[in-house]
Amino acid sequence: MNKYSKGLTRLQILGLTAAIVGVTIVAGTYQLHGQGGPPPQVGARAPSALEAQHQRLLPLFELAGVVYTDADETRGRFVIGVVDHDVEPLVHARARALGVPFQLVDVVETQPIVQVTTLQGYVRPVVGGLQIRFSQYLCSLSFNAVRNGVSGFVTASHCSDIQGAADGTQYYQPRNQVTDEHIGQEIADPGFFRCARGRKCRYSDANFSAGDSAVNFTLGGIAKTTTEPTNNGSLDIGGQFTIIGEESGVAGHTVNKVGRTSTRAFQAPTLSFSVRIS
Repeated sequence: MNKYSKGLTRLQILGLTAAIVGVTIVAGTYQLHGQGGPPPQVGARAPSALEAQHQRLLPLFELAGVVYTDADETRGRFVIGVVDHDVEPLVHARARALGVPFQLVDVVETQPIVQVTTLQGYVRPVVGGLQIRFSQYLCSLSFNAVRNGVSGFVTASHCSDIQGAADGTQYYQPRNQVTDEHIGQEIADPGFFRCARGRKCRYSDANFSAGDSAVNFTLGGIAKTTTEPTNNGSLDIGGQFTIIGEESGVAGHTVNKVGRTSTRAFQAPTLSFSVRIS
């Protein structure tokens, strides 16, 4: 299931187990059926009645080891996920105290919910490849760097308010223009110069921003997604690349790229490193 909080993050529930005891709900009343009983039939008022009792179970989260609660509308039962069956007697006792018949509560053992960080989510420390925002648009952070003693990051110049001008563009990670997500301000964006007649040129589509002093950055770190051994389009972060040096590029070299839209494209041979683009 998906959850949005300071970005877009995804929650995975692992090891869910289906319960086997059915129940029929007719006009808000409950009739138990064993595994071999008749199929459940849901009355007109059943869903609202079930949800009302589900709300009563909210205090179950006060018990250590409770992972989730669910109202199974198809069977008219409540499913409580716990990390260990040792907590089952406590769950049943608490449900009874909350006014929910424990006979309608199935306790299943499950893994804890784990938060999976993605390129489009809120990530700290900040590394390359993450989603960033400026004005009304989304882009990807290229890599962290130091320029003239100032720590910050490089991204594409077209991902700024005015391309080719150090206009102080504000950047946020991942997407909300709020103080908690502010990561930096553009301070260098080389201008265009005259080249061919009627044209303006520059040597790169890159700018540099000073990092927000309140934000942690990993110098040389680039997010590594869980795309190996094939590029499956995953946005999930499963590790990190580390920049350890530099070299001149030549045609035919294999390169990797990581970004909020393309995720990770790897082992892509380049055609040229010296192309001029109109």
